[in-house]
Amino acid sequence: MSVQSIQLTTATRTFAELVDKEVCAIELKYEIELSNYLRAFLPDNFTKPGGDNDAVLLTVCCSRLSAKTTLLAKLINLKYPPASGGIRREHVTKSHKAEQWAHCAKFSFLLNNFGCAVRQCESVVCRCTVERLSRLAPLQSDIAKEERMIDYYIDLLKSDKFDENTATDGINKAINHLENILSIYFSREWYDVKQLFLDICLQYLQGLFWVKINVQRVIFTLSSHATKSNTNEYMESVLIWVQKCEQLCMRLKNHISIDEDLIFTQD
Repeated sequence: MSVQSIQLTTATRTFAELVDKEVCAIELKYEIELSNYLRAFLPDNFTKPGGDNDAVLLTVCCSRLSAKTTLLAKLINLKYPPASGGIRREHVTKSHKAEQWAHCAKFSFLLNNFGCAVRQCESVVCRCTVERLSRLAPLQSDIAKEERMIDYYIDLLKSDKFDENTATDGINKAINHLENILSIYFSREWYDVKQLFLDICLQYLQGLFWVKINVQRVIFTLSSHATKSNTNEYMESVLIWVQKCEQLCMRLKNHISIDEDLIFTQD
């Protein structure tokens, strides 16, 4: 392909993106205007704290938080993609790339844990009755608080400030908070068990991936010594165990059909 053709293709793509941006801006403007008109015709008690407005916000916020959590995990993977061909010795001994990958694996594991709780909340909110939703409406502020936490991490990625030193305290607290909400307010509600089971499988897979990276880091660190230690042999056995667990989790995950209901029996 000639330079002129490449420039023409780039210009066409840029113009197409500009068109999309301008059209989206117009659509957004009038969607906001439509929302304002609809709000003007709603009864006065619609916007009262804990009212129908909060119920609507809770429903939307749960779904949006779930989507943002998935997006954050995707962005982290794009920013710090796994090593092509796996971790090598130089990644451990001559750079801090292995440390970055280990931290990202840990963060992704925590995100999976958080996302599982969020999707369970989302499932309950989408399935419960209107009366029950009205009673859950005050939780909207709690969910919004967790969304701001996810926004904070997305902003760190956007500004290129997310690295292996990024603290995980915020997401750990958010996980504990959501699990507390689930146990108090959602424990007796219906939710999508199949989605929960899939999320748990993904949690295990991501957790095992995190363990595998750290085991490989230890093995490569110890390999710099002339003699093989018992620790090295133990770590290699742990790596084999991790691989077997990954295979089991993948079989469990693939066994669940997306299109069919998950039915539990006494068998």
